[in-house]
Amino acid sequence: MDSTEAAILLRNLLGRVEVVDGSHRLAGRITDQELAAIRLGLNSLGAVEVEAGTPEPTSDPAIASPETLRVDRAAMGVDTRTDVRMCLDFGTAMSKATLVQDNGDEESIEVLQLGVIAGQRDSDYLLLSSVYVSNDGVLMFGELAVERSHQEGVDGSRQRLDNIKRRITEEGWEETVPAAYNPTDTVVTYGDMVLAYLTYFTWAANGCARELGYGLVKRRFALPALAGAKRRETETILRGALGKAQLLSDTFGSALAEGIPLADFMAGVRQLATDRDDYSFVGESLTEPAGVAGAMLSWRTTQQSLVLIVDIGAGTSDLGLYRLFADPPQRGQFLEVEGSTRTLTQAGNYLDRVLMEYLLKKAGVDANDAKGVRNRLNLRIRDYKETLFAEGFVSVILGELETSVDYREFVGLPQVEQFLMSITREMVDILESVDESWLEWVQAHPARVLAVLFTGGCAGLPMLQGFVANELVVNGREVKVAPALSTPRWLDDLSLPADVDFSRVAVALGGARRRMMDERVAKLTAA
Repeated sequence: MDSTEAAILLRNLLGRVEVVDGSHRLAGRITDQELAAIRLGLNSLGAVEVEAGTPEPTSDPAIASPETLRVDRAAMGVDTRTDVRMCLDFGTAMSKATLVQDNGDEESIEVLQLGVIAGQRDSDYLLLSSVYVSNDGVLMFGELAVERSHQEGVDGSRQRLDNIKRRITEEGWEETVPAAYNPTDTVVTYGDMVLAYLTYFTWAANGCARELGYGLVKRRFALPALAGAKRRETETILRGALGKAQLLSDTFGSALAEGIPLADFMAGVRQLATDRDDYSFVGESLTEPAGVAGAMLSWRTTQQSLVLIVDIGAGTSDLGLYRLFADPPQRGQFLEVEGSTRTLTQAGNYLDRVLMEYLLKKAGVDANDAKGVRNRLNLRIRDYKETLFAEGFVSVILGELETSVDYREFVGLPQVEQFLMSITREMVDILESVDESWLEWVQAHPARVLAVLFTGGCAGLPMLQGFVANELVVNGREVKVAPALSTPRWLDDLSLPADVDFSRVAVALGGARRRMMDERVAKLTAA
């Protein structure tokens, strides 16, 4: 632990000191990192001789101020290995990462235990994509952000940033975060909050890599299935943010686990404001459906298939059509059907909003008086949705009111039916817009079908089970359709832990493998 990291931890520790009946008390537990910082501070003080009569310092000399903080740029001069890759999948609700090392004709694949490094209790592999600024100005992440927001948001005046990923693809990157999300005098933009979370995400991924014996690993990163100028713009923003996140994660280190002063973080951001964004350790980007296609492909067995991938996350639903083929011992490849990728803004967050509005309406909450109730409900709506889908029923207390909803009632709402219909329409639109040669390949042999695979955080929702019919009508023709295996058979040989949900980690898993996407092809020219 260096002095800067120790100073940040000590400042955070001091921020937790409370005045009770005229005396100072420290609430909560002292972490291992904070204890190490205290010891480092004591060692530093023991090495300093103070002359008699010298005034006692007014502040701990080991505590760095935002003005003295220096960003660690050591990563800029590191050459990364060419046989090791990491893929970062920044998700609206959960983030995932996978590391792959080439071993001759085989690959060693590790789904990174981000949650373990971060000290999460709910998941070892999925890192909560939440950011919260506490009342005393501490920037908190993940599970800790959720817990603190519940403690400080009981009156509905405080809010937590849960859906920041959309600021990369939508407007608002430079927009100032309002007081409900930032109670301090430090001016912060939504772009800064995205960078703050990516710093935490990068720290967790790097920590996992170090535990596996790796240094700085070159990383790929996943994007929504955008096209044209919007794809290029989004890639540029995220590439630069991931580069800065690496330097900031090296600067703040393990202090990120317990939270860091917002003022310190923004001091680091200001130092990086003029960087040219030429971070060599940030590699290529890939669309989320392409990552899934890479995870489905094996060169160990013969494979010939056409797969429509529907990746339904919290923020977006991303679709793409892919031809997968393998002929051992040659390495498998996949083709992306040109013009088949789509991104819908209706996804898990849309269902959150539908459920929230329905609960408020059922409880009879007056829209004019709903702000406090709405804000408190918004902090927990994702948990309520998960309970509803897992148990088929959820009961919610809204102030002095109580209401409930069951699964059949919810999926019968017009807004939910519209959600399913929009996905169906987009699937058919893709198949009707691509060259006829792709569907002709399916229809040329009675054993062939168009496989459909749902992935993402919403893939396991009960409403999607059995959603794929036996056929779809495309340009007036019936096309045989079947659900793809929920987990590819080739992954059985990897002995992935039982609690790894393939539908959630598929993008990161496939994205870190060897470059297997051959090209984007408009027309199928070979059977």
